[in-house]
Amino acid sequence: MKKNTILFLVLALIFTGLTHAQITFGWETAEDLGGDSISETIGDITVTLTNNNTGAGIALWPEFNGSSGTYVAGTSDSFTFTFNQSVNVLSILPLGSEFTPSATYLFARLDGNGVSPVTVLITDGVASGSAPIDLNWTNVSSFIVSASSSIFMGFDLLTVDSSSLSTAKYKLQKVRVYPNPVEDKLTIKNVSDFKSIDVYNNLGQRVLQSKQESIDVGHFSKGFYFLQIHMDSGVKTRTIVKK
Repeated sequence: MKKNTILFLVLALIFTGLTHAQITFGWETAEDLGGDSISETIGDITVTLTNNNTGAGIALWPEFNGSSGTYVAGTSDSFTFTFNQSVNVLSILPLGSEFTPSATYLFARLDGNGVSPVTVLITDGVASGSAPIDLNWTNVSSFIVSASSSIFMGFDLLTVDSSSLSTAKYKLQKVRVYPNPVEDKLTIKNVSDFKSIDVYNNLGQRVLQSKQESIDVGHFSKGFYFLQIHMDSGVKTRTIVKK
């Protein structure tokens, strides 16, 4: 009986460790997707970082101010992090540079769940304490980091918790969002289990919510917007440009 109890406890500890595993993206195995996006896959989780200033680029950089040895950065006023499935976002290390040592970053979820954005002050190229900042967001599929102007922005040590990963997988659908750039009417096609769509501006503010696959964006200001397409099988994120 005693041996069985010990075995049970050991198996329970192992199982707990597996179901509450933390994953830290340090970009050491990152893949350059060409142009404005870089992704990294660890286990079955993929995160993609996109520079929302189209054509501005994004790249891997050597160690700087407490980074893990490699960090990802570029010049922009906003970046979007997108996951292939929902995760708990625990923390991240935001970085600046010697050229823009002081700045304010605004971290905001893109799922419209009412959680207030997190403001981070960058001083001497790094957040206070030169350590990752805590976000502690649950069930996140994407989030945006924005600055008041286009500056050199960097990120490292993105830690997520896989304990509440959604079991829903993306269906193999080639979702079409057109025209892009758009002037008036935006249409979404090839989504068999479409539920709704949320549109966010580059500050992470939701500006439109609809259950229609065609939406009018003619009254939007010019610039970048982010679409979250909600389906029974998950959430897909797209970036559009309003002309």
